[in-house]
Amino acid sequence: MLKSCSPTTSFGFVKVHKSGSDSLASLFMRIAEERSSSIILPVGEWNIGYPNKPKKNISYLPSLDADDKFEIATLHMMFNKALWKTMLKPHSKLIGVIRSPFLQFKSIFSYFRLAKYLNKRFGIALNESFEVFLDNPKKYSRGSLWKNPMLFDFNYNASISVNSFIQDLNKSLSLMIISNYMDESLVMLKRIFCWETKDILMKMKNVFPHAFPITDAKKNSHLEELYKKWSPEDYKLFDFFNKSLWNKISQQVNFNYELEIYRKFNRRVGRFCATQENYNETITLPSTMFNDEFKVDWKFCIRFNRGVIPYIKHLKWKYYDSRRKASSESKLERLKEQNRIQ
Repeated sequence: MLKSCSPTTSFGFVKVHKSGSDSLASLFMRIAEERSSSIILPVGEWNIGYPNKPKKNISYLPSLDADDKFEIATLHMMFNKALWKTMLKPHSKLIGVIRSPFLQFKSIFSYFRLAKYLNKRFGIALNESFEVFLDNPKKYSRGSLWKNPMLFDFNYNASISVNSFIQDLNKSLSLMIISNYMDESLVMLKRIFCWETKDILMKMKNVFPHAFPITDAKKNSHLEELYKKWSPEDYKLFDFFNKSLWNKISQQVNFNYELEIYRKFNRRVGRFCATQENYNETITLPSTMFNDEFKVDWKFCIRFNRGVIPYIKHLKWKYYDSRRKASSESKLERLKEQNRIQ
């Protein structure tokens, strides 16, 4: 398959909480490993100083590249375009991810156990906490996760208008992934970044079903209206970039056909990597008008299945610990050689 573009090799990803961002971060770490790309990794276990300003050697490990810059950023790190420019390679592209606000908040409410906080602090019954909060959010809200959490991760400053902020963000990003339409977003990302189909094969990770299922559609709609009044700016963010994604898609050629092929390939790889036991087995995905033929083996499956925390540990060992060990062993051998000479 002939290409008329060059693949994007350096990019920063704004990882927004509970928006499918763990799955994407794992995907981008896999790409970093397959390409031996420099990637920002934490000194600690999880994030890059979030929600504070990232600091080298305190919140993230130094780059091993000569220019002290990185090719990929993909973990939780407060977005700051000017600061990110100093950390990433020149001409790096930026992408982000968001989710329909009410679904995101349901997931946040459950994942971060906000019901337990409301129960302990205000004595609200666990099974009533979600509705009680939305009836009077101003009374119970505490911290950045409770109101417009997506804008918070993009470092929105309320001193400027949200519309101006969104317009500026749109100029900064090559694509905003909409996790409600993850497959469509990934195929669009592949086209924008000039990647291969293999690059966007992805297993969903850290999927956390919310603990407050609302089966009554009328009640669910009412609660969403309450949340929309409480976090209207996140809705403006989502509506703008959701329309932007579909506008981009509408201008593409053979997009639905490629989407169908991608979904077929992703399902096949998912099944193979979930059940594969023989290390000698491989599957071959055929060439199409969108991709060359490629094989999937057990090594790919390990990378495909690896979650965020295991991938952080793996890359820290591969990029830093193993090199330090090799360097120490080399120094020891040189000392032994010097002693033999003396």
